[in-house]
Amino acid sequence: MARKNINAQRDWLTVIRFPKRAPYLNPNERKVNHKIKSDVCANRFYINIDEQKDAVSEYLDRRFGKWYNDNYDDN
Repeated sequence: MARKNINAQRDWLTVIRFPKRAPYLNPNERKVNHKIKSDVCANRFYINIDEQKDAVSEYLDRRFGKWYNDNYDDN
């Protein structure tokens, strides 16, 4: 559906594809990712991905303040 819409607007729309993750383009991303890996993920075993996501969210809340909506449900 999105591709059809993009193709319909091709005369004026330019699509630029960005890499999924590009720490070399954004030094802050490299810094934050390193801190998360060393402070949250290093030397820890998480039973499942939800447990790890909760740990990262709690870390970000402590470090930067609450930045998301608790009512969000990704299911």
